[in-house]
Amino acid sequence: MVDLVLWAGTLGQASFDDRLRAAAAAGFTGMSVFPWDCRQPDERGSRAPELRRHADGLGIRLVALDPVSTWLPERSTSTRREWADRVCRDRARFASLFNTYSTDECLSLARDLGAHLVTVIEPYGCPIESEVAADAFAHVCDSAVGEDLRIQLEFMPFSGIADLRSAWDIVRQAGRPNGGLVLDAWHYFRSDHDHELLKSLAPNAIFSVQLSDGPILPESDLWLAAAQNRRLPGAGDFDLMTMLALVHDGQPGATVGPEVVSTDLTALDPRQAAQLAVDTTAAVLAAAHYSA
Repeated sequence: MVDLVLWAGTLGQASFDDRLRAAAAAGFTGMSVFPWDCRQPDERGSRAPELRRHADGLGIRLVALDPVSTWLPERSTSTRREWADRVCRDRARFASLFNTYSTDECLSLARDLGAHLVTVIEPYGCPIESEVAADAFAHVCDSAVGEDLRIQLEFMPFSGIADLRSAWDIVRQAGRPNGGLVLDAWHYFRSDHDHELLKSLAPNAIFSVQLSDGPILPESDLWLAAAQNRRLPGAGDFDLMTMLALVHDGQPGATVGPEVVSTDLTALDPRQAAQLAVDTTAAVLAAAHYSA
């Protein structure tokens, strides 16, 4: 079986320790970490070295720190207020939580965790020029040079970087060898799911693949659906076979694992949820003849 990473959103309501034990019991080899796992907003000290020791004891690699939203130029207070007025309270609360952690702090946390990936996102839905974003992305990549860290940009259909083309334009313009992309299946199929573009990407441009599924027809509220209603791989209508075939051919080094953010899944015991995630992911990868 391919080495699988449990993306933390799959068990997002569980504590770090519960997620870690569930990942180990299900047979995952790696796991992502939220910044707030390492330090709560009202705390000063980091628990990252302690988290790493716990993970090492269970044979789990802490692969990625995910997500970081403070890498782009600061938006004005009025822009943030206008954005908060347009979106639901939960989305504004999540974005505010992300904003608690500076990019420099997150790079430091990733080093302490032994992680080799850091995910950057634009959570506000505010359009940004690709040249501006590329400069900011290049700066983060340069800050991580020499630390064995790679920076991966994740696009989301409800964000200011809404699709694969927009994200690739930023990464391509930045031109940093330690800069690449996250291919989240849910975001990919809820945006333009451009298979020809995916096929044409430079080799190893995609650092991580996150698997989930969904119905053929888009939901009316994409943010809410992404935050609550993703389906396990193989339990929906996404053409995961084609996507995985293209990734397998052109992106052989990508980290792979489920990110199934679902209220149904988080209502389960973490071990049960992790086992469902690993079983369904492994089945889809086997059907796609996907190997490392």
